[in-house]
Amino acid sequence: MKRWNTELKKQAENANIDNFLKDILKICKKYNFSISHEDQHGSFQVTKWDKGYESWLLNASDSTDE
Repeated sequence: MKRWNTELKKQAENANIDNFLKDILKICKKYNFSISHEDQHGSFQVTKWDKGYESWLLNASDSTDE
């Protein structure tokens, strides 16, 4: 999937990130937890599983230069 790459300053695809995030979601579902974030400055939050957080996580920015 294309996502914003903050280093390249453009939309780009990165299969490694796609696979990484899909693996994280498998673990989240296994334990019935979601990873959330209150804002850009606080820490991550672990919450009960919520499908809404799935799309949020999958839309993560890519901060690699790949």
